[in-house]
Amino acid sequence: MIQRIQSVWFLLAATACIVFIFTPFAISGSLLLSALNFIALAIISGLTALLTLGIIFLYKNRKLQITLSRVALVMVSAIVGLGVYFALTTEGQDTPYFGAGFPVLAMAFIILAIRGVQADINLLKSMDRLR
Repeated sequence: MIQRIQSVWFLLAATACIVFIFTPFAISGSLLLSALNFIALAIISGLTALLTLGIIFLYKNRKLQITLSRVALVMVSAIVGLGVYFALTTEGQDTPYFGAGFPVLAMAFIILAIRGVQADINLLKSMDRLR
């Protein structure tokens, strides 16, 4: 299970979501904004990390793995949207900080994992044609 490349991508996506919780994603005036300041952002990021970790163990059901990966992709998009919303609603000049890149990295890792799962599906289809 962990020897498949998409498992590594899912693990990296979960790590990026967990790191996002603890790193500041914006500077608003003199205030550093992190996901710990906004409970909804921390919960969604944590749930996304748990989901991507759970997807690793669904290697026998590839269709479900792709479906849940797309759900995780939507959740990461919600993290980005909520992060922008919370940064804009706080007072002060908003400047993105290095933590804002972690959800984008998580999106990229999930997309790469979906491509890996799709490659497995295509490989199995080609093997079935040979039988």
